[in-house]
Amino acid sequence: MKVLNEQSARNELAQIEVLLDVEYGEAEIEKIMPAIIEGRLFVDGEEVKFILQNPIQLKNGEEKTETRIRVPSFSDMEYINRGFTMHIDTKEQTAQIDMAAEMRRSLRALGRLSDIPAGIIDRVSRRDMRVAGGLLGFFE
Repeated sequence: MKVLNEQSARNELAQIEVLLDVEYGEAEIEKIMPAIIEGRLFVDGEEVKFILQNPIQLKNGEEKTETRIRVPSFSDMEYINRGFTMHIDTKEQTAQIDMAAEMRRSLRALGRLSDIPAGIIDRVSRRDMRVAGGLLGFFE
């Protein structure tokens, strides 16, 4: 893998934002920038290619080492956000999100928008889910 300098990584991030028609906030950038710098997350044609840090072991002995993230449709967003709730306390000016629910939401998003089969999506490592969660943060 090719390690990118900070400026090249920022340029790659800009290409990802254009392709996915999104503008990431600092929280999402913090999650995905290490993967971009490491050369594991980049634009490849009309999709975003994501090389998994921890390959998924398949039952036949093979490994799933990478995936592609496609641009979501409205029905994708509706499916992924189904059942999502956020508790907002206007008096305290705070918002509370259930982290377990957020992880399930990230799994649904990755399963819907990538080529990782639903039967093995739960084998994606926590580190790779952090990157995927940041990358798919435009659902929030």
